[in-house]
Amino acid sequence: MGIPNLGGETTFDPCYNGNILLNAMNVGIMDIKDMEHGDATGVGNAVMYVGAKTGRDGIHGATFASADFSEEHATQRSAVQVGDPFMEKLLMEACLELILHHREWLVGIQDMGAAGIVSSSAEMATEGKSGMDLNLNLVPQREPNMSAYEIMLSESQERMLLCVKKGHEEDVKKIFDDYNLDAVTIGRITDDGRYVLHHDDQVVCDIPVVTLTEKSP
Repeated sequence: MGIPNLGGETTFDPCYNGNILLNAMNVGIMDIKDMEHGDATGVGNAVMYVGAKTGRDGIHGATFASADFSEEHATQRSAVQVGDPFMEKLLMEACLELILHHREWLVGIQDMGAAGIVSSSAEMATEGKSGMDLNLNLVPQREPNMSAYEIMLSESQERMLLCVKKGHEEDVKKIFDDYNLDAVTIGRITDDGRYVLHHDDQVVCDIPVVTLTEKSP
């Protein structure tokens, strides 16, 4: 991301020599009226994927980051995300334009962090006490023949998930088109509390959404 190192140097206690743990944070100030939440509500509202395309990089990235680095894990190159600071800047500007100037189109917005589409979509549906129905074939992909598992768990960078009011999908797409970013409706909000995924004309997942959030072991 290009976050500056404010102290000018980094020091690690010797106890971390075997497996360095790095905690990082970004601090900012914003106006409360401009804050948006990661809610997905409103039956029929659109679930929109915006930003960069999904690849195989970052799969099991969070797990990989917590593992001991060894010869076994050294082969897990796909676990490492590949960032693009320029695309990140474009995505940030597009999201701010939507939030600051067209918030009446937007229900909720969330980044795709650890566990990618799985975590962002399940968390948004849970927050909105809703269900979600997604078609994974609509997810922009930069690699061929990705499985549903890979699409859902990829942690490819520079991606956001939006819940957009039905009827404003093309309006939102126009904003992201202006920044040369993908903006695709990949699903809809439902009222049955279920998390349903379609891939290659098959239902590959149909479970209560809370099993991934509030009811998980």
